[in-house]
Amino acid sequence: MEQIKKLWEQHEQASFPAGHRNKTIEGVNLTLIDTELSGFVLTFISTGGSLGARQHIALEKGISTLTKIIPQLEDDAKPYFQHLLDLCKKILKESHPPK
Repeated sequence: MEQIKKLWEQHEQASFPAGHRNKTIEGVNLTLIDTELSGFVLTFISTGGSLGARQHIALEKGISTLTKIIPQLEDDAKPYFQHLLDLCKKILKESHPPK
């Protein structure tokens, strides 16, 4: 959990890539996916490592979506979204969907 908190702090300190607010790639709004995935991170941290079943499924979907669009991003935006992706993958690995 401490590593996730540290990674989250790093992400919070990073600036959203200039010129990418509300930019859409393959129908994915970059601002919205950032907000959605950040919400899962905050929930995971605030609950001590737990996500609900729907959150877990939505996180998996968000990870898949981000994985597909990162290669299409401009170089200045890739590190920001790659960091978010890595953080979300770590959360998915550490959380277990409720039964």
